[in-house]
Amino acid sequence: MLVGGGIVPERRTAEPPPSFSPPDPEAAPEPPDVPGPGTSLADRRRVERLEALGFQVASGSEPTADGWPSAVYQTTDEGSSIDFELSDGYYLPIGVRVDPDAGPAEDGWPRVLFREVDHGDGDSQRVEFVRIPGGSCAMGDFTPSGGRLRDNAALPVHRVTVSGFYMQRFEVTIGEIAAYYRGLRVAEAEWPHHPFRDYVRRVQDAFGLHQARRHPASCLDHIEATRLAAGLGGRLPTEAQWEYAARSRGKNHVFVGDDRERALILVEGAGSLPVATVPVEEGAEDQTEQRVADLSGNVSEWCRDYYEAYPETPSPDPDPWVRPAGRAGLHVVRGGSLFDGEANARTFDRSDPFDRINLAEYVGFRIVIKPPAIGPALGAD
Repeated sequence: MLVGGGIVPERRTAEPPPSFSPPDPEAAPEPPDVPGPGTSLADRRRVERLEALGFQVASGSEPTADGWPSAVYQTTDEGSSIDFELSDGYYLPIGVRVDPDAGPAEDGWPRVLFREVDHGDGDSQRVEFVRIPGGSCAMGDFTPSGGRLRDNAALPVHRVTVSGFYMQRFEVTIGEIAAYYRGLRVAEAEWPHHPFRDYVRRVQDAFGLHQARRHPASCLDHIEATRLAAGLGGRLPTEAQWEYAARSRGKNHVFVGDDRERALILVEGAGSLPVATVPVEEGAEDQTEQRVADLSGNVSEWCRDYYEAYPETPSPDPDPWVRPAGRAGLHVVRGGSLFDGEANARTFDRSDPFDRINLAEYVGFRIVIKPPAIGPALGAD
C-alpha cells in the first residue's frame, strides 16, 4: 500500500448572517459605532475587495495584527471549495509557500511556490508551481497553411488573453494523491476508481514504492481530476492557460521550449514499458522558458474546458474557458503521451474530445493556482 503524508484542513464556510430582532423602544440608546480591531474602514475594504475577487473570509478566521483576514476560501464553478491562508504576505493554498531563493517573476509576483509532501516514512517530495505572467497570444495552429501535420481542430487561430497564474511544474503524481487521501483517512482500498488502484499497484510492483510515488497519476476521469485538483489547492488549467504556458507565454513554439528533439523524448514507446508512464522528473527534458516541464509527453492532461470548435473572432473575455451549459460531457485533453506520435506533442494540438468518465492510462493532470491579487505583500488595491 502506498503510504503518503500531508494535512487536509477542514473546509471552512462563511458565517451565517445574524438573526434580526426589532429594537426595544425602552432600551438605552446604543453608543456610537466605534470600529474595533479588524473592523476599521480599511479592513472592511479589504474584505470587500476579496469578495469582489471571488473569495470569502473563512469561518473562525482571526485577523492578523494589521487587520488582514488570516484565512479565506473560494468556491469554484464546479462546486468545490479551495482554502487559502496568509503565507509570506500572500493568500496561498494550505501548505503552499513562497520560494525566497527564486526571486520575483516579470510581473513582480514570486517566481516559484512550493509544497513539501511528507510521506511519513522518511520519504518526501517537493512540488513546485511556477509563475506564468499574464498576456495575450494568437491561440491555435499558427503553422503555414497546407503543412503535412496541419491540425484543423486547432483552427481558426484566434486571440485570447489570460491573467497571471501559477502552473504546477510537473503532473500530479501518485504520491501527492496518496498523501491527500491519507490526510482524509481514506484507505487505499477505498480510493475511487478500480482502474486507478490497479494502475498504482502495477506501477508499485514494477518500480517499487519510492519510484512509484513519482509517476504521474492516471486512470482518473475528469470528474475525479477536478475534485482532486481542488483538494490539492488548485484547479485544472483552462485550454487557453495550458497552451499559453506550453508556448512560453504565447510564443510561436511548435514544440515546448522550441526544441523538437527534447519534446519527443517521452512520446511513443509505451509498448516497451510495464506501464505507460515514467517518473515525472526523471525522463522529461522538455521545458518552457518559465520552467514548466513534461507538457509534451509521458501522459496527456485534462483541461477544465468542455470541448467545442474554436471561435471565429477573438475571445471577448479575459481568461476564457468553455463552460458546461447545454453541452455533452466531452472535455479537452492536451499534450502528448507515450501512446502518441509527434503531432500530439505539439503545443497547439487538440486531441479528439474525451468523455469526462474516460479512465485512460495515458491521461493525467496538473493544477494551476490563482491567488487573489490582494494581501500584505500586494496591498489592498
